[in-house]
Amino acid sequence: DFENPFFGGVIAALESVAEREGFALVAMSSWEDPAREAELIGRMRDWRVAGVVIAPTDDGARAAALLQGFGLEATLIDRAAPNAAFDTVRADDETAAGAVADSLLDAGHRRVLLVGSTPDLPNIAARVAGFQARAAARGMEASVAFCGLDKASMGPLLAAQIDAGPQPTAIFSLYLPGLMAMLAEARRRGWRRPQDVTLVSFDDADWMALADPPIAAVGQPVRAMGLEAMRLLMARIRGDKAAPRAHALPCRFETRGAIAPPPD
Repeated sequence: DFENPFFGGVIAALESVAEREGFALVAMSSWEDPAREAELIGRMRDWRVAGVVIAPTDDGARAAALLQGFGLEATLIDRAAPNAAFDTVRADDETAAGAVADSLLDAGHRRVLLVGSTPDLPNIAARVAGFQARAAARGMEASVAFCGLDKASMGPLLAAQIDAGPQPTAIFSLYLPGLMAMLAEARRRGWRRPQDVTLVSFDDADWMALADPPIAAVGQPVRAMGLEAMRLLMARIRGDKAAPRAHALPCRFETRGAIAPPPD
């Protein structure tokens, strides 16, 4: 989804390596549609591309089968689960989400709501698992709301989860569109940040540091992921036959003084 700033950063990193290595980069979006993803992979075969870096619409198994069947060199990035056919590059979602759990628990929060798109995406599932594992180790379990990828329905789904109660004192969005829905819902309810509710985002953007008050956020290693994906792909294009490798790169967590204790 090219509307997501994450993918813009990845593409910039991919292109910087491709140009240096004498390749031209063609970027296309699946629009989060598995059928279109399959169509685009078919186009790559028809165009006889040297290689493909793909952020799959799911865990990557379907895309990997198509790529392997067409004899294409590829690296799977972001959502892809490790597989036997191709190298994968992703953020270390579990560790980053665990760090958020520790920070919120250290501040005294016990009613935390996680907001994700769908548990079918490996990165979202990993973030939920990472948070809940750390929380469970400290005697707490967060509520989880899956609000999908349709921006029009995210707000109502989130509102319904909050209304079901009890009111969370902290909300951790596991994807950027969920953060936007969270901010809109907090404004609608007249909640002050962070006095009434602490908001945390998985995915960072420059404006989050400039917001008043700022927003705590996990920053993914976007450029490093793109560079590593292209490095692995270049090696495969040049004949590297080593077993596929799964890389999980560390994230950074910027609290920005935006995590407050829960209200009395």
